[in-house]
Amino acid sequence: MGVPKRGQPEVLDYFPARVVYCSPRSDPLDFAVLKIRASPDYGPFEILSTQTRQLQLGEPVSAIGYPGLPIDDPVLSVNRGDVSAARVLLEGVPFYQTDAAVNPGNSGGPLLTQHGQVAGIVTLGFPRRENMGYAVTMSAIDDKFTARHLDELAAVVQVDAGPIPADAVPLGRPVSITRKNFVFHEVNVRKRPGRLELENEGEQYWLTSRNTLPDNFELTLVCNVRYLRGRKQPWGAHRSLCVRFGTPQTDAKIMINKGIHVLYLTKELVVYRDGRFAVVHRDGDNGSCVLTISVRDRRLTIADGNEILVDHRFDQPIAAHPLSIGGYLSRMIIYNLKLKNLDDEAAIPWPATAEPAGD
Repeated sequence: MGVPKRGQPEVLDYFPARVVYCSPRSDPLDFAVLKIRASPDYGPFEILSTQTRQLQLGEPVSAIGYPGLPIDDPVLSVNRGDVSAARVLLEGVPFYQTDAAVNPGNSGGPLLTQHGQVAGIVTLGFPRRENMGYAVTMSAIDDKFTARHLDELAAVVQVDAGPIPADAVPLGRPVSITRKNFVFHEVNVRKRPGRLELENEGEQYWLTSRNTLPDNFELTLVCNVRYLRGRKQPWGAHRSLCVRFGTPQTDAKIMINKGIHVLYLTKELVVYRDGRFAVVHRDGDNGSCVLTISVRDRRLTIADGNEILVDHRFDQPIAAHPLSIGGYLSRMIIYNLKLKNLDDEAAIPWPATAEPAGD
C-alpha cells in the first residue's frame, strides 16, 4: 500500500498491508479495510477526519489519487470539482456523482470536502463518459461499521512494519515486446517513441509470448485500438482487441476460440472458454483502454480503467500456457504491457524495460 512521503507527497512510501475486512461478493458495497503499520522511527500517520453528513448538490469536492501514466510511476493528483448528483443509487448503495476528474488510479482514494474531510471513497468512473465519477458515501460505510468495530477487527490482524525498500516493491514488470520474448504472427510492427503499432492491413494479427503465464497473474495492457475501414464487411468485430491464454494452440488465428479467449469488440466484451461462450459484458466504444486481466484460483477478472467488466469463476482450473494478443480489422497501438505473478513476483521470466520495444 502506498503512502505519500512526508514533505514529498509526489513520492510514495510502500507498506505491507493485510486485509482486515473484505465485503463478500454478494455485497454491492464492494468495500475493503486494510491495515498497515509504521516502524518506530517513521512516525505516526496523518489521520483524515470523515464527513457523514449528506453533501449538497453543487458542493465543492476534490478527488485525490495517483491516476494517469506511466502506470509504474504514480504521481499524486488533486482533481477539483463539484457534487453533480448528491445521491445516486447503484445496487442499493448511495454514491456521490462528481465532475472532478476520476481516472484509473483514483479508485480507493478519498473524495474530500472543501474542509479536508473524507465524504466518500472514489470507486468507479466510466472511461468513455466525461465528467462522471462516483464515490461511495461515508454514510453508507458508517451504516455498516463503527470505528470501534473496525478497531476490534484490526486488533487481531498482525502486519509487518514498513516502509518497504523501494527495490522490493512488487509493482509488476514491464514486458519487452521483442522477438526474444514473443513470436510475431502475420503482423506488421512499427516502433514509435513510447509505443508500438501493430496491424496486418485488416487481416488477423497476433503476438504470442515464448514463456508461459504464471498460474495466477495480473496483466495490464495500455493501448489504443483503431478500426480499419475498407472493402471488408465486418461480422461483429468492427474493432477488435483479442487476448488469448490457457491453450497450447498459439498458432491458431487470433479470432479462433481456443482456451480462454477475450474478445473486446466495438459494442461488447465476450469471453469464451475452449470454444464455448462463458460471459458477455455489453459496452460502448473501446478505442482507448487500460485493460487489466487477472486470474487467481479459477477466478477471472477483467477491468477497463476503473470499471470492472467481468468477474467470473470457472469450474475448472485454467492451464498455464503462453499469452497471445492481437486483433482483426484494426490497428493496435501498445503503450505499456505489464505482468505481475500473483504467486511469486520474482518468478516472471521476462526482462524489465522502460517501455515496449520492437526489434
